[in-house]
Amino acid sequence: MNPLDVMNDHKIIKKYRLDRDAILEICAQTQQHLVRPTSRSQLLPVSLQVLVALQYYATGSFQSVLADELDLQNTWLLGDSAYLLRKYLLKPLPTANTEAERRYNVAHKHTRCLIERTFGIWKMRFRCLHKSGGYMTYTPVKCAKIITAVAVLHNICVSRNLPFIDDNDDRVDDNDNDNKGDDNDGNDGENNNEDGRQTRNNLIRETFSS
Repeated sequence: MNPLDVMNDHKIIKKYRLDRDAILEICAQTQQHLVRPTSRSQLLPVSLQVLVALQYYATGSFQSVLADELDLQNTWLLGDSAYLLRKYLLKPLPTANTEAERRYNVAHKHTRCLIERTFGIWKMRFRCLHKSGGYMTYTPVKCAKIITAVAVLHNICVSRNLPFIDDNDDRVDDNDNDNKGDDNDGNDGENNNEDGRQTRNNLIRETFSS
């Protein structure tokens, strides 16, 4: 029996994080990729394959440290003072001596906080990304595919204005302590490299100077 045929809309969103129409649309878009060329009578229908994946993404049972190589062009990762300054990873200035530097620090903080809140909602909606779900016992490549899949699903939820239903009372997210020490960057001088400083200085000059 197909759960979509017997569950109401609220239960569908609670269990799979997406509504009925979004799930059916995903089934239609993945139909040609999920249908197996076999004559076996017990072939798992596409809709159930999709629902199994969505339920895992929503509840989660494993999580591991993800190793991934990023191809970044004209984009940057943002980190707090605990990170090393690099050409591809920008951190706040330990001291803002000019108005442009102050604006950079403010923009950096606001952007990073917005991203962290987004990550928090994303991980609470799809528990396979959250530490409460356990650890992904998969290869880094497969972990990356799972993360990409639930990112797409989360964007679908946002675009359809679907309610965020969290059936777990633990609201503490593992991003909560990431902001510690943002304004105290005592190791800035010894841990950063020249490429990183030059990239940050260029961005401040070109974007934040009046």
